[in-house]
Amino acid sequence: IAPTSQTFTPLIVMHGRRSRPKQAVGVLKEMQEMGLEIDMRVYNAVVSAFTSNNMLEEAEALLRNMQLSASKTEHGRHKSTVAASDRRASECAQPKMDNGTMAALIEGHGRRGDLDFVRGAKQRMRDAGVKPDVNVHT
Repeated sequence: IAPTSQTFTPLIVMHGRRSRPKQAVGVLKEMQEMGLEIDMRVYNAVVSAFTSNNMLEEAEALLRNMQLSASKTEHGRHKSTVAASDRRASECAQPKMDNGTMAALIEGHGRRGDLDFVRGAKQRMRDAGVKPDVNVHT
């Protein structure tokens, strides 16, 4: 059985729960080296690993790097999907921030007491073209 992002995402989540966010990033890098498709569930798991361990700057840096690397790839495809077959690569859209991403960031900033971030989060989402859902409203 060939590994997929679904194979590795639970491992990333486990590292976050065990206060090992740097190991979660290591799994992400291993996935990229293997040429696996990296979707937002994977990025959200790493973001959650950082935010649940009060490493908000690292979470936001990961998102910036994701957006930068995605913008540098051909035809808006993420680097890890470009390495896949042409057919599969053409089917895979570049990862973008979603409700799960913002929910993790809001939770982390809320725990830290950064109410300015929490108050402005919905506007940031709208600016990024993301429609807030129930996870963000709670």
